[in-house]
Amino acid sequence: MANKKLDSIEHNEERRAKMQDEAAVQQAQADAARRESELEQAAREQTIRETENQELTQQAGLVKEGETREMLLERIRKLRAEMEPKIEDQPIPIPPEQQKRTEMEQQAGREAVARAEHEVERNRELWRKQEEAERARQGSMETMHHPNPAQNEQYPTSKPK
Repeated sequence: MANKKLDSIEHNEERRAKMQDEAAVQQAQADAARRESELEQAAREQTIRETENQELTQQAGLVKEGETREMLLERIRKLRAEMEPKIEDQPIPIPPEQQKRTEMEQQAGREAVARAEHEVERNRELWRKQEEAERARQGSMETMHHPNPAQNEQYPTSKPK
């Protein structure tokens, strides 16, 4: 009996072994995922480097060996000179009846603006007179100063008897 382990001890040992196995499996999966992401990152970086190298070689081909700054500027000037001249926007021809209608609408607008300005001028004098009348009705307001009485004085509240 002394050699036989208790059930709880056996159970705990089995449980610990099972947990260690699960932890080892999880660690292996995590390591595999990390290695895979590192490989993907390395592949992305490699494609980026290749693209940059292609762009650099293409741009380096634009400047020829021994070409000075003035030569390069001259090439740019020639390229700009070879460009097609921009076509200026030409007005679209408007049919005469539409042109006449547009002119009539614009004239009506000018007349409406003139009427509104005349109305404002006519009413400006009325507004000025109304403001003056309102000021006269309300009167002027003067500030009044009433100092507080000293401690030995009594504030006059009523007529002395």
